[in-house]
Amino acid sequence: MMDMTTAITIRIDDDLKNEMDTVARNLGTTTTGAITMFARQFVARRGFPFPIVEPIKRDKEGYPILNGAELKKNAHRPESGSDGTLVFPVSLKDDDE
Repeated sequence: MMDMTTAITIRIDDDLKNEMDTVARNLGTTTTGAITMFARQFVARRGFPFPIVEPIKRDKEGYPILNGAELKKNAHRPESGSDGTLVFPVSLKDDDE
């Protein structure tokens, strides 16, 4: 017995589609295969198979722009530099400590 399939039409940025085609091909699949894998995982996990988070805002030099609370919370986490090196934030200390 042949499985029934349904066509889905979506609108996506041309550059993003081309990049997705390239990445999928490099991984030995197709864009359709990648989307099908996503759909299967979405159903199996009853939600997204990866965390959905707000992108980190960066300044023109590429450093993250964080508010005070985020800065303290993320102080121990190094950032990845553009050359792949890890960049550790300076020590954070309140003036009144």
